[in-house]
Amino acid sequence: MSFSIINKVKSFPAEIQCQIIDYLAFDDLESLLRIQTPFQDHVVDLLFQYIVLNDCEPNDESIQWKWHTVGMLVDLFQRYPKMTFSEILGDLTSIYELHLARPGILNRSTTVTIRCDCMEGEDAADLLKELCSHSYSINIEECSIESKSMVEAISPTLTGLGMFQERFKKGYDLSYELTELGTCSNLRQLELTEMPITSSQIRFLPRCLEKLTFELEVESFSSVHVLELPNCLIYLSMKLSQTSSSLKNVEINVECLSNLRILELKYFQIHSLSSWILPKGVVQLSVISCGIKDLSGLSNLCNLNKLVLQLNPKTEIDFTVLPSSIRRLWLYCESVPNEICQLSSYIQLNLVVTSLGSDRDFSKIKNLNSLYLNGTSWATSTNFTSLGDLKLPSQLKEISFNMFLGLQNIRDLQSGNCLSSLALNGKFGPMLVKSLLRGNVFPESLVDIRLFIELTSSDWVVDSRTYPKEYISFGAEGSQNLRFGNSLCLPNKLQRLAIVCDSLVAEGDLNLPSSIQEVHLKVFAYIQMSKLVIPEAVRRISLPEVLPKADFHSYHFPTSLTDIYVPDESYKVTLRNTNNIKWLNVYPPVAKDI
Repeated sequence: MSFSIINKVKSFPAEIQCQIIDYLAFDDLESLLRIQTPFQDHVVDLLFQYIVLNDCEPNDESIQWKWHTVGMLVDLFQRYPKMTFSEILGDLTSIYELHLARPGILNRSTTVTIRCDCMEGEDAADLLKELCSHSYSINIEECSIESKSMVEAISPTLTGLGMFQERFKKGYDLSYELTELGTCSNLRQLELTEMPITSSQIRFLPRCLEKLTFELEVESFSSVHVLELPNCLIYLSMKLSQTSSSLKNVEINVECLSNLRILELKYFQIHSLSSWILPKGVVQLSVISCGIKDLSGLSNLCNLNKLVLQLNPKTEIDFTVLPSSIRRLWLYCESVPNEICQLSSYIQLNLVVTSLGSDRDFSKIKNLNSLYLNGTSWATSTNFTSLGDLKLPSQLKEISFNMFLGLQNIRDLQSGNCLSSLALNGKFGPMLVKSLLRGNVFPESLVDIRLFIELTSSDWVVDSRTYPKEYISFGAEGSQNLRFGNSLCLPNKLQRLAIVCDSLVAEGDLNLPSSIQEVHLKVFAYIQMSKLVIPEAVRRISLPEVLPKADFHSYHFPTSLTDIYVPDESYKVTLRNTNNIKWLNVYPPVAKDI
């Protein structure tokens, strides 16, 4: 190799080195450097680019990284046709599992997870056949079946499992008898949905599982219960079934899982974690239970880095018992607990407020990184009209609003000089949405804007009749769609823009800033696309369902584009669209005609 892996990693800043190690789940830099495979320089360099350019959190799942990795795999096979799979998989399997299997289940070259919907049907079939010939165990996730050859290629990997059903273009539905799974000696990942199992049935699970997600049906018991879970588990997600939800203080011992790193517990009526016996190696813990009152049991988890909790609204919580290793904390609560000020300054706090009450002063929370406000209750949704009612800390980076019908403007966010991400989800009134699409209301510091908007209330019917010129009709009975175009004013530093709304129509030039890298549009229609100017920096674009094909077929995309999502396979991406583009991933793949 022209540049050694040691010099490559050590040339990065110390913070970036730690993030790369975190991504690859190694203990330290020296452990990383001892792994020698042909493409390490290339892989580490990609990780560095991703972490720096996207300002991402370590172990943060990202759809952008996912699709980029798929493109990288195809590109590597094209550039190095003589390389064998065994030489390449040492690097690529861990990157695939980074986003497909959750962080922590990494560097297992004997387990490969592939999303075949990212490739042509025959290419995927050939890939799987080749992998099978090297005796790798294959876990299939979300495969789109494009041809019979795909089925024939995958079937041998499922031999003896008795759990294969063929569903064209909708993915695979793996149905099975639980007792048959115990014979699957190479099964690494298993997710059981809508199929609660009892504690006595757990012994039938394959002993080699590393990732397990299931729903537990607990028999009535009062003492601490030991589950016979596979000892190899790295990731475990347990949800208490509805038939067991009335049980109180269910206590489970999982101390024997010495390899466990990520643990998720959902809907257990847990009052105290002090009686739960957890492995000390756990680095991520999620407890979604509205009954939790006591956190003292966490003090022994000296490796715990990320903690997700749903708090009991009527109980005082002692945060001083949390281990000093925690760096990221997610709290789900009806209102902000007064004890939040006990948190150490080095903890990055992400707060999800499920019911915004009269106390709207968040400025006292000095380490607040992200704030998610929920307006699903009618009183909260309609009474909250202005962001002037909120007091936000100056260091806040992300804010999200979920369904606030009464909210009229977001101009008061202009004062937040650190805010980098804004999201609006659910139902909002016409006054707010029209101000977003027409006026200069976004803070200039934003790099990420996500507008997932529903326009279904009676207010919209009244508004469309009052201001008919702002709306456009597509002939459907009662169909009035709000139009927007180059009047949409966006921040100059914006990198990612997502607008999802079935009642909006985009028109002509959207006046996108030169810094934009990703554009996701899912609107009712796009008209006059020929006038749309896409900046050269754009790497990924998703186009809406209704798009004039004449505009699309003659449209020229920027040379830096790496991924494009088109409505369906009839929107063929040809050389006319992609002149001078070295490599372009097209979804669905059958739409690529180059």
